[in-house]
Amino acid sequence: MASEIKAPTVSRVTELPTSHVPFVYFDGVVSHGANHGVIQLELAAKIVVHPTEKTGARTHVVVTAHVRCSPDAAADLKRAIDSALLLAKRPTHRTKPSPAARTSKPN
Repeated sequence: MASEIKAPTVSRVTELPTSHVPFVYFDGVVSHGANHGVIQLELAAKIVVHPTEKTGARTHVVVTAHVRCSPDAAADLKRAIDSALLLAKRPTHRTKPSPAARTSKPN
């Protein structure tokens, strides 16, 4: 039986405009570690460099974010990722409505 993943207890999130907050996209974690108790992750993504006269198009891996956090925050992030992965595994198939449901009319 799978254990339930509980959301961490956090204080209320302030509802301020977030249009200035960047989205972080990454294809993988290229480095991780801990330094004096601080968790460190380097996230990276592949980019395509336009071809030049001498070379064709090339793919480079570039760091997209440096994540630094406490062990507690890292555990919260891990729980959130585990929970999101469980949601991603849920089946998304839809059942077809019965013939009676297709012909019925709302009141």
